[in-house]
Amino acid sequence: MNIHGTAQDITARKEAEFPLADSEAYSKALFAQSDTPLVVMNPDTAVFLDCNEAAVKAYQLDDRKYVLGKTPLDVSAPTQYDGTPTTEAVQFNIAAARKTGLHVFDWRHQEAQRRDLGWRSPFDEFSPCRTRSYAI
Repeated sequence: MNIHGTAQDITARKEAEFPLADSEAYSKALFAQSDTPLVVMNPDTAVFLDCNEAAVKAYQLDDRKYVLGKTPLDVSAPTQYDGTPTTEAVQFNIAAARKTGLHVFDWRHQEAQRRDLGWRSPFDEFSPCRTRSYAI
């Protein structure tokens, strides 16, 4: 009986794949280093649980601790572009994101001085719900 085979050193390829294999760490790095304002929100309470530095700057606050614990109501105009009260629009958009996984909508954000920021927000459902906002 004869057995034939080949061997190939794939160490370099596997070492190159290793950093990407840790997707949680990779995602956290993308989140933290993004120039796009990002917040992680609890979909049940609408409370911001985490944010990146870009969100802190966008809301013109001094530190991320001032973003954490806020809700969309704290950083939004009283009514949205279509005239819907923000309190209703928050619940509607969370429900839509839960149903479809991705929900894109226009949203009137405001920074700390209550000036309209006019961001467009794709609203992604995760657990907890992560929302990304970017300027248009």
